Amino acid sequence: MWIDFGSGSFDLSNAQEWLAREFIESFQAENPELDLTKREVLWGIFSKQIQRRKPIYDDVAVWDQTKAAILRNEDLQKWQDDPIEYAIGLANHILGQRKELLLVVMDNVDRLDLRSQLDIFQLSLWFMGQTKAFTILQMRDETYERFKTRPPLDTFRAGIAFHISPPRFIDVVRKRLDLSLEYLAERSENTQSYVLPSGFRITVPTTELGRFLQELYVELFERRRNIARIMESLAGKDVRRALDMFVSIITSGHLGEDQITSQVRGGGEIRITEHNLLKILMRTDYRLFSDRSGFISNIFNFENEWNRPSNFLVIEILFFLAASRKRAGQIGIEGYFTVQHICELMQKLGYDPEDTAAAVNLILTRYLIDADHMGNIFAKMSDSVKISASGYIHLRTLVERIEYLYGILATTRVADDRVLAIIAEATQRELRLGDLTARAKVQVVEVFRDYLVKQAHAVAEAAGRKFDINDVDSGSAYVLRAMDRAIGRFYRRDDHPAELDPLD
Repeated sequence: MWIDFGSGSFDLSNAQEWLAREFIESFQAENPELDLTKREVLWGIFSKQIQRRKPIYDDVAVWDQTKAAILRNEDLQKWQDDPIEYAIGLANHILGQRKELLLVVMDNVDRLDLRSQLDIFQLSLWFMGQTKAFTILQMRDETYERFKTRPPLDTFRAGIAFHISPPRFIDVVRKRLDLSLEYLAERSENTQSYVLPSGFRITVPTTELGRFLQELYVELFERRRNIARIMESLAGKDVRRALDMFVSIITSGHLGEDQITSQVRGGGEIRITEHNLLKILMRTDYRLFSDRSGFISNIFNFENEWNRPSNFLVIEILFFLAASRKRAGQIGIEGYFTVQHICELMQKLGYDPEDTAAAVNLILTRYLIDADHMGNIFAKMSDSVKISASGYIHLRTLVERIEYLYGILATTRVADDRVLAIIAEATQRELRLGDLTARAKVQVVEVFRDYLVKQAHAVAEAAGRKFDINDVDSGSAYVLRAMDRAIGRFYRRDDHPAELDPLD
């Protein structure tokens, strides 16, 4: 039986009755061959209750057999209307009289917030005690590690821990794609056609549609390229999000039909480059990047209402969490640190504590960090957060890509009118021409980089210290060095050779 806690329809204020009803409905759906409305089945389900009431039925039957039958039927109806009584009786019938295994899965509990996970664990203990069913509950590793020595999780402390490793993320995505292709094959027309920019028409038989998409999938996800690692990190083990990425790529106007055809059916003369894919992941169906349009976020941005706005605040927060992901924070779990602790650290670097708290909540809503309460709406000062796979890949990889550094400029707040004018002019030119050359993008990124260097010096000076671009403990310096490497690669110069990365 499956109890879905991910539907959002459960009510923990009346949890026991809700769980009992869900169990009964799931049992009926999973076992249609057993008719729960039959008289003999109902007598089996409520056999214990009937046995307890048998002396009363027998006593009434001495005077009136009909009245005894009516009384028994009224009791059956009352028990049947009580979901808890019904669920317990059904479990006893399956395990006791039918001698069958009863397996109940509490599904999608790991998607809920911390408090709900602990409440549902307690609820599952109650259900297991009442029904004696073999019960499986999915729970986040962080929840178990944090509370395994405290009630209610200490109930199952043991010398041996059993851990079922999940399948590889890429394998799950591929299996989902296989199922989608089966669906398409059954419902698609005999052929699918499209026209290349050159005017040639390509026709793909339905029988080859699966191979066509599979080849494209292999190129995107399974080739040994950085983009596959980037996409997996951005998805954050969310298979639906990964499939959304795949769909966005193959339907995006930023990827030409000739590129797809050459990669899948030709010799790969027209490559699908990392540059193309980053552009799609940032812009999807839009001409320019925005934080709400794609799968990538702008970590250089800030909000106008902050007290002391800075393009480096989000970066410094992510850098601290990335560099500290192997250290235990205030709640004793690796990588988790309270918002209060982060605010205190950022204040030493010259950032306003209120701005830091606001920045933490900003990147929480964009899935760049995870909160210990498992939600992504709001984190209090006492809550703890850690960097997510998406946040790490933004800091570790994307800031070294010209396409990312140029793309985010369309939404980046800049306090220098001259720099702002250069960015605006480049954006208008791109809208007019459809795209810019790589050199033009690099030149705009260089202007932005110089502006950031001045800002880094100003922030450090306000905090009473000197800014050093070679400082391995500074997120600002880390990002500026990454930008220098990206610019240097374009010009084929070695001003900032590859370093031993402090985040590795």
